[in-house]
Amino acid sequence: MRRRQYPERHGAEPENVTAAVILAAGASTRMGTPKQLLPLGSGTVIEQVVKTIQPVVDRTVVVVGHQAEAVRAVLAGSRACCVDNPDYCHGMVTSVQAGIRAAGDAAAFLICLGDQPGVSRQVAAAIVAAWRRSKVPLVTPSYGGRRGHPILVSRCLREEILALPAHEGLNAVTRRHAAAGKLVPVEDEEILLDMDTPLDYQAFLRRHDTRERSSGSDSPDADFRA
Repeated sequence: MRRRQYPERHGAEPENVTAAVILAAGASTRMGTPKQLLPLGSGTVIEQVVKTIQPVVDRTVVVVGHQAEAVRAVLAGSRACCVDNPDYCHGMVTSVQAGIRAAGDAAAFLICLGDQPGVSRQVAAAIVAAWRRSKVPLVTPSYGGRRGHPILVSRCLREEILALPAHEGLNAVTRRHAAAGKLVPVEDEEILLDMDTPLDYQAFLRRHDTRERSSGSDSPDADFRA
């Protein structure tokens, strides 16, 4: 498995170290083009996801597969560690497993979708803070009573996740531990929305433009850097 070393943020006690696992390996068959590399503001979708999430955690792992070299190239200036998943065609859980393995001895893993650039840093920070306060096995954001992403899983679930067969989703583990987990209600519908099709992408850009106009920002991607 190819990877590059990444610098860590310092200061967190070992039992509080968090790692983001950003899933960016998929083939984007319904989109028709790699959605991780779609334009957004002055960069790409995956760049914005990394910029949003990276300040919240101690380590950042981006799992790549389809168009791996192109994704690496746009993230070359970041602190993210790009990790290959040669089995990405066999299901998303294989990317989760590759990212968790690469995250080493982290105490918790923030599982992020690489096609959710609208999730705010504030939401991600609230999820991490909820785990640091409670140390529950699972933290999930919710909006309007519906669960979304990113989710945070504690290290105590690591081996259970790594043992999942490729045909099972991560929800096979999260369902088993839902009662022991914590819900974090947020006022942000973006936790429910990802981008699978060109229509999804266009809908996201319209939401982006609406927020930009309402905020009066002059920067095309200022909302996502906050």
